[in-house]
Amino acid sequence: MSPQMQRYMKARSAATGDSMDEMPTSFPSVIQINPEHAVIKSLKEQLEAGQEGEKQKRTVKLLYHVAAMKAGYEIGDSREFATLVTDLMSA
Repeated sequence: MSPQMQRYMKARSAATGDSMDEMPTSFPSVIQINPEHAVIKSLKEQLEAGQEGEKQKRTVKLLYHVAAMKAGYEIGDSREFATLVTDLMSA
């Protein structure tokens, strides 16, 4: 189900007083990774060089949040997203 349809269903449920209990709370999504993207290439090089640390984990989390936002989904933890962005900006 598209993110727009999910928002519509939630809004409709709230407006009519219907319960969302009958509907699943999350829907499966597919995120495609472009292996030729500069960020992915850099991350791959770091991991192949044995650099598995917090920086790489934060990069992956940030990429996930950005991909979800670009696809139209709401991110669950906006505080974490803001922290990841400000950490990146100060690096």
